[in-house]
Amino acid sequence: MRSRPRLRRTLKNSFVTSLALIFACTATSAGRGNGLDLVVNNTGFATGEIGAQFDLGPLRVQAEHKEYLAYLNQAGDGDPVTRRSRLGTSGSFDLGEGVSIPLGLNGEYQQSRSGQQDLDVSLESGLNLPQMRVGTRFFLEQDLSAESDAGQALGGDVTVGFDWMGARHEGGIGYDVFPSGQLTELVFGSHWPLNNGFEATLDFTHEVLESRSEARIGLDQRFGPFVIGSDLSADSAGGYTLGFTLSLNLGPAPKAQEWRLSSLLSALQGSRGDAAVRDSFGIPAFAGTN
Repeated sequence: MRSRPRLRRTLKNSFVTSLALIFACTATSAGRGNGLDLVVNNTGFATGEIGAQFDLGPLRVQAEHKEYLAYLNQAGDGDPVTRRSRLGTSGSFDLGEGVSIPLGLNGEYQQSRSGQQDLDVSLESGLNLPQMRVGTRFFLEQDLSAESDAGQALGGDVTVGFDWMGARHEGGIGYDVFPSGQLTELVFGSHWPLNNGFEATLDFTHEVLESRSEARIGLDQRFGPFVIGSDLSADSAGGYTLGFTLSLNLGPAPKAQEWRLSSLLSALQGSRGDAAVRDSFGIPAFAGTN
């Protein structure tokens, strides 16, 4: 369950070529680095980027900074993002016998052309058991441009998931520490795999601050690459919705064209010729990019 954040701004594509410089930390006794790399791709922004990623025990640490070089061309956005910095770590501590403790800590700073500055920090952890999962998340959102506490939000959520009678169930609560100081959301959902390709879902959501509840029942069936779905939902305001969907799996989304300097040099040093150089294209970019 992710009832928040609501302050986060989304970026809009400008369909220009991006250029990224990727740096990784050197290997140490505690971590593993990736060296210097140059990546050129066409993912939608003209972007200068420097970043690092390495392993620290069971955790993967990632850091990056982006300068949106062509932010003036972000069509339809009156206040485009000019730079963004992110530092995060994620991983899981394996305790054996199917028990693990996931851990994630992320911080992101974002600045727009008008001078708007936002800082988002989140901490996630929990406990995974063979038939049960417990998760918790705490977040801080701060508008660094605001002159008062009006641009600040503190809150989080707690979720509990378990397997029972061949189905997966999950319930959770969302809460605000500031500004409201109360529960914000209650959710529960069940997913039931049935025979002959059928799957049933049951969802319930109660938004405390809006005093609004909604229940949904859904049924999906797979026919090869096709999925036929139907769902019925009702809310406390007296609204009802009946929907039908037909979807087709067209395969994975096309990958952005991409060239890595490190792969090209490796191919040349190995004397593998033009074919090896061509094979070096299309290797995924730094995992921390968006």
